[in-house]
Amino acid sequence: MVFCPEPGLLVSSNEGPDKGKQFVPCATEAEFVEGIVERAIKESPQIAATKPKVVAIPLNSFITFLRNEPESKAGQLRVVPSGRMVNLIQQISRQQQTGSAPAAKPDVTPPASR
Repeated sequence: MVFCPEPGLLVSSNEGPDKGKQFVPCATEAEFVEGIVERAIKESPQIAATKPKVVAIPLNSFITFLRNEPESKAGQLRVVPSGRMVNLIQQISRQQQTGSAPAAKPDVTPPASR
């Protein structure tokens, strides 16, 4: 699933190569997009009046939309990683750079089930 605000909210990137460019933020985690929607509602009475919400879009439908819509419309959408995903990616990257394997997970199976 991909989660996007409806109606689409344009936000601006405030860092990186796309600094200042506007896009509609979507993500694979609903909570991330909900946070963006809640912040927009608090900061803008105009946005609050549109009663934005987060919608779940099946991945196949999202891909079909991107393929069929004009570039001007589809190009505004971005699936952005949440903070949790960024941390996970950074952790994996550090492990690959140091050559260390991820920590083994403890066996939490109850003794009677083993």
